[in-house]
Amino acid sequence: MIPISYTTSKSELYPLLDQLSGIYFHGDSLDAYKQKKFEKFFGYVLTYAFEHNHGKSDYFPMFMLGSTLQTFIDNRAPSDQGILTPLPLYLVNNNVKLRTTIDPVKSFMLDEL
Repeated sequence: MIPISYTTSKSELYPLLDQLSGIYFHGDSLDAYKQKKFEKFFGYVLTYAFEHNHGKSDYFPMFMLGSTLQTFIDNRAPSDQGILTPLPLYLVNNNVKLRTTIDPVKSFMLDEL
């Protein structure tokens, strides 16, 4: 994993992305994603990935987690479609019991938790 600052200019960013096999955006507070510099950086990466995935034979995945994914969906989904709905209050800032679909002993999915 190689960190890239969101203050990196487009002219510096694209040569860096050319050397990578994908990009990972970790989750952060929503305040971080409302910064204009971050929005511009995210837009550069999104444009790069779109052009790379549609115009070339190679694949450049974007992995988004938490607030990054929510921000992406918020900005791309029409607001009148009701795609995102608020969480019920009992789920906000509360621990919930983890429900697994298979026996955890038979799965490696939760090994790192």
